Amino acid sequence: MSTSSIDDLRNHIVAQREGRKVKTGLCELYCLPCRKSHLPAGGMADCKIDGNKVMLTALCGVCEGIVCKPISLSDLPEVRCKLDLTITRQEAAL
Repeated sequence: MSTSSIDDLRNHIVAQREGRKVKTGLCELYCLPCRKSHLPAGGMADCKIDGNKVMLTALCGVCEGIVCKPISLSDLPEVRCKLDLTITRQEAAL
């Protein structure tokens, strides 16, 4: 294969991936069955904190499937203002 056809293939794959991306707001979670971002059902989510990692888990507001989203620990205060969170902390293993 020539380098130009490899570059064309790479550009095609990148364009395909970009076309499938779905932007989610800070409090929105991407639902695989719906293939869209939605707010959690009832504005509620579980929040598991493990060190500096935070994982939100909730039910999709449309199909009620389980959806998850990692967020930054620094974004947690803003998310807490908008969603009703049940927060659990993972204890560090010794």
